Parts: sequence; structure tokens; C-alpha cells
Amino acid sequence: MSGVTIRTVNALIDKQSLPLRGKKINFNIVEIENWIKDTEKYLDKKDKFSYRKDEIKKLWTRIKNYKQI
Repeated sequence: MSGVTIRTVNALIDKQSLPLRGKKINFNIVEIENWIKDTEKYLDKKDKFSYRKDEIKKLWTRIKNYKQI
């Protein structure tokens, strides 16, 4: 379940960076941040899902960089 959110958000950010036929995709960054926060709830178990936790950290960095654009 956590992988779906991570891949979806990464795809949205990628599509925003590379406009399709000159059009950018508009999305609500606050809603996306809420998706990630919900996903983090599933990853709270200690010593489990370390790969997904690393992906989430990278995703937060991408969102922070996206906001600065």
C-alpha cells in the first residue's frame, strides 16, 4: 500500500516537471502531503519497512524542492 502512494506522488511531480504537450498538471500539494502523512502511519513499526521509509524521506525532499520552484 505504501508503494502506491510513493509511486503516484513521484509520477505527479515528474509530470509537473515535464509538461505534457505544453500543459502542466495541476495538483493540490496539501492533499499530496496528507497522502504521505497517512502512508507514514503504516510505516511506524520499528525496524520494518526501512526501504519505504527511505523512499518517504526522499519524497519529502522532492516536495520541499517542488515548493521552492
